[in-house]
Amino acid sequence: MNPFSSGMCPSEERVAPVSSSTNMTKHTFFLE
Repeated sequence: MNPFSSGMCPSEERVAPVSSSTNMTKHTFFLE
């Protein structure tokens, strides 16, 4: 889920680690 994170929140992915990125992506999915 790296491309998705980059397309959704590139800024967050850059600041947060890979682990956090996956967690945020899941959260975004839930929110959407």
